[in-house]
Amino acid sequence: MESIRIGSYNVNALNEPAKRNQILYNLHKQKVSIALLQETHFKTGHTPSCKNKYYTTWTHCTHPESKSRGVSTAIHKSIPCVLINSAADNFARYLFIKVSLFSRLIIIANVYFPNTGQARFASRMFSALTDFADGLPIVLGGDINFPLEAFIDASSGRSSVPSGVARGFKRHLCSLRLVDVWRILNPNTKDYTFFSTSHNTYHRLDYIFISHSLLDTRPSAGIEPILLSDHSLIWAELGIGDSTRSRGFWKLNDNILGDPVCVADIKSTISDFIEVHKSDPSSPTIQWKTLKCVLRGRLILHASRLKKARSEKIKGLLQKLIILEQQHKRSLSTTAYQEIIETRTTLKNIVDLCGALYILRALCVWEGGIIFNEGTALYILRALCVWEGGIIYNEGTAG
Repeated sequence: MESIRIGSYNVNALNEPAKRNQILYNLHKQKVSIALLQETHFKTGHTPSCKNKYYTTWTHCTHPESKSRGVSTAIHKSIPCVLINSAADNFARYLFIKVSLFSRLIIIANVYFPNTGQARFASRMFSALTDFADGLPIVLGGDINFPLEAFIDASSGRSSVPSGVARGFKRHLCSLRLVDVWRILNPNTKDYTFFSTSHNTYHRLDYIFISHSLLDTRPSAGIEPILLSDHSLIWAELGIGDSTRSRGFWKLNDNILGDPVCVADIKSTISDFIEVHKSDPSSPTIQWKTLKCVLRGRLILHASRLKKARSEKIKGLLQKLIILEQQHKRSLSTTAYQEIIETRTTLKNIVDLCGALYILRALCVWEGGIIFNEGTALYILRALCVWEGGIIYNEGTAG
């Protein structure tokens, strides 16, 4: 059974190219198949090209007058998803799409609630969603800007919005037979998606709701640490259909050629190959093809080694961040929050580098296949990072 992961993320502006690449790379690494993004801050007629090598299908709802609000839905290239229809809010608050996912029709709703007038907006949005869905199963995700159950979804146990707003919202959910997938799986757990530094409080403001009819997909759900935005990425995974993914092909990751261990091993492998095949009667063409196969094996070995080391470092930092956030959610300690900021900065530098290297590769292809050594690459990378928004990293990290 193929699992489809739907993620909801308040990105707090997506206009800056560097930040956009970081977030899309992070969504890909988190295996998000369909991304529901809020607060993109795109203005109608000035929407940047968001397509990259991971997320190739985009639908936007933009503000007609300013770079504010805005929601966008992105679909990963790896899933067989066909966009059939869409409906967008005139005030850049919601976006509905009808898709065929593994030949199953589903409505994906992406919402960003206002800070005030939530009850009026909820009535308008749910009325439009009911008409658009026309009885089809729904996945509704987004930032609703208030805790649904204040006693468990807010660290203070209180909400700044009237209790009637939450009651009205839950009535709308019941009318469409929608359930909070994370809360069903974690009925008594206190966890949050947003931290207010001004009030020193946590809230769960981001939710994913699914139709009752989708509960047979054996859903799972999670809340990731706060990293690239002021909100957490949340996700729900549904077992929708069978996998039909085709086999890919191998490409050289040229970053590994900056690794001294890899370079030394390749040189040694070539020298050994020449020595062994001195008296080989086969043609030079066959020997060259044989050497390429041998080198490919060695390069794959080193790429796997470096990827594993990088992944373990990121995994370790993420685990540390999760523990620190859980401690801070309980204690609201200033010391714990300072450690969280430092850990996030370290993680962000690693993600920044990955995004910058991706842009660098794209730039080299665009310029006609520039061949550069490690020093030149780092020089271009530094210049590019400044141009794309001032990414901060040290030379050791860049290497």
